[in-house]
Amino acid sequence: MFISHLLVATLSIAVYAEEAAAPAPAAEGAAPAPAAEGAPAPAGGAPAAGGAPATRPESTSICDFYTQAVFGENNEANQLKLLTTVVNRVVGGNFTATPDGVPVTGILAKTNFNGEAIDLLPIFTGQAGPVINEGGTPTAVNFLDGGGAEPLKEGKASNNPASRQESLLNHLYQLFGSLLKCGAQGG
Repeated sequence: MFISHLLVATLSIAVYAEEAAAPAPAAEGAAPAPAAEGAPAPAGGAPAAGGAPATRPESTSICDFYTQAVFGENNEANQLKLLTTVVNRVVGGNFTATPDGVPVTGILAKTNFNGEAIDLLPIFTGQAGPVINEGGTPTAVNFLDGGGAEPLKEGKASNNPASRQESLLNHLYQLFGSLLKCGAQGG
């Protein structure tokens, strides 16, 4: 359930950002162009140009449906963009305001849960102490050695392809690709 809420919130942001970046209609009061024949409605249950809410057919994976809805074409590159958008939001939280004002905290952000303060960032930076076992020795590791949140804001895994952050995020992209059944990603 959490993943579906996160996916809808993330994709709503992506659709909102894409609509905000779209050019204005040529003439004042002009009707928007109709959706392409057979194109799915926008993400998040928003009405399509024809007014019908988005409904994912059971035979279509979450990944295939939302890749088509958000990016216009379901292919390997667009599935990776979808996964990057979702995973980077899961890890870093909102980097921009959401259209509906619903916050997405992200794993790295301080938050409260049932009245208790939660801060997982030190676990990912190595400041919490040993988190892995390397050669039989408990070891503190900085998993955010590729730039932390900055590259996530830019739609990347990290600023350093050899970093632990790059490896961690690429594994998360693969995991979510499998969970969301992204066929072009091997999921």
